[in-house]
Amino acid sequence: MGNDGLLPKISDFGTSGIIAELKRENVGGTLKYMPPEILMFFFDVKEVDSELEISLATDIYALGIILWEIATRNIPYGNKKMDEDLASKIINEGYREQIPEDIRKNHPTLT
Repeated sequence: MGNDGLLPKISDFGTSGIIAELKRENVGGTLKYMPPEILMFFFDVKEVDSELEISLATDIYALGIILWEIATRNIPYGNKKMDEDLASKIINEGYREQIPEDIRKNHPTLT
């Protein structure tokens, strides 16, 4: 714990490795938690470079989905299968889960 006291830490070692060496065939994870630029890579919805750009922003996006899931007590994108149609909506149309009105009222700084 050190000097951090009781600050929570979040980690994921599922794709541990040197970020610059990650390629499509060795990236794992749950697609519903991946940002649009990673979905493009998996579904070939738009032409992307052969190298996958994974950064801190990728993890922050996933954390946002996890926090949404905790706050709403729902599964991201409900029972929808993460397929090319859903990926295309997320990538091309900016489709995102919405913050429910009751959460907006209690936490107005979230919106």
